[in-house]
Amino acid sequence: MGGMNNESSVIHAISCGPVSDSFIEANLWISTGDTNSKIHKDSNNQMNCLYKGTKTWTMFAPEHSKSMYLVNERPGEDQMYDSAGFSRINTRNVNLNKFPKFAAVPFHRVTVNAGDCLYVPGTYMHHVYSSGERNIQVSLLFSGPEIPTAMMRVYKKKIGGKLFKDIKAGPGEKKCSLTPTSMPISDADVAWPYDGTGPITMGFNNPSDWVRDWRSSVKKAVKKANGKLSEDNFVRSFLEFVKTLDRCDAPRFDQSGEIRRHVFEALDILFPEWSGRHDHWNATGHQGWSIPNLCSILLDAVAAQASRLFKKTAILKHGSPNTEEAGLILDHDKFKLYPRKVLQGAMNSTFVWDQITAVAEEVSNDYGTAGSDDNDEREDPDDDDGGDEVNQGYDDDL
Repeated sequence: MGGMNNESSVIHAISCGPVSDSFIEANLWISTGDTNSKIHKDSNNQMNCLYKGTKTWTMFAPEHSKSMYLVNERPGEDQMYDSAGFSRINTRNVNLNKFPKFAAVPFHRVTVNAGDCLYVPGTYMHHVYSSGERNIQVSLLFSGPEIPTAMMRVYKKKIGGKLFKDIKAGPGEKKCSLTPTSMPISDADVAWPYDGTGPITMGFNNPSDWVRDWRSSVKKAVKKANGKLSEDNFVRSFLEFVKTLDRCDAPRFDQSGEIRRHVFEALDILFPEWSGRHDHWNATGHQGWSIPNLCSILLDAVAAQASRLFKKTAILKHGSPNTEEAGLILDHDKFKLYPRKVLQGAMNSTFVWDQITAVAEEVSNDYGTAGSDDNDEREDPDDDDGGDEVNQGYDDDL
């Protein structure tokens, strides 16, 4: 259990309404000062509250992304909207001969002191410099279909969902009042909790959006099968889902420690029996850093988890176990009732697939030419370890 979860609160402005049921991560950032981030963006909205020290934030609006020299994470797609990445520009030594368009990009600079909170909309690019002998910040990330990000600036309209004033309170939302309240982080239902040991889950996608897509995919498969969805077709629906994400054709990765950390931490979550045993994966340095057979390993993990989920959710088809007609089909009514966190835990292999393939070296030397690696700020996720949705009647080992 996170020992510091009761020592930091969720500010009143985001402790109620749609946001109260849409927290993704809660992270504690600690540094000794003189730390310098890359110019980057986060897919989720975030509220950053500083407890000690000073941070200088430089903000760049997303409509200027084409002049920010973003790493080409997903070739052929909109790097501003379809990825959460960073700029190639070295912020301690900006080279305008190499990155000339950057000279014309407007920016805002904000100084945040102890006791201040800064809201940064999702996809809004920023650079952070920390100063002072000790710098402590808590960041809360939140996202959901009813919560807009900075992309509405780019497209001149809200992306998806209704206006806040038209939204009815959901089952997991806390009602709002004019009286300020203090809610400790331990009371927040964080999608990716961290108990202080083992690999972290920072950077994973919003599980609510994925579970919605999974439900839709399974619903279509059930309809196609006239209500009698077999295990093979159920498993296939999840395999088809992951193949719509980044490709995994013998992926190679940049050899930087940051990229390797993302890969190993994702694998540790999917294969806890090998947590910390990086030699188990037999990484090779030939033509870039890679793990042999990684794609098939991940696909097998997705198939195995989907198969276990099916067996937990299946019912006996017509006939008895001793007849040729016997077999199992999906109990779709039961599947529809599974809470988000049950399905999230049951199919975490899909998140791991996305996490790993997102940092695959799809464009030669693209990550290697990215900006400064001199950010020595240490991050300790300050998430709650529980707060799961009501899960009565379901198996804990899902």
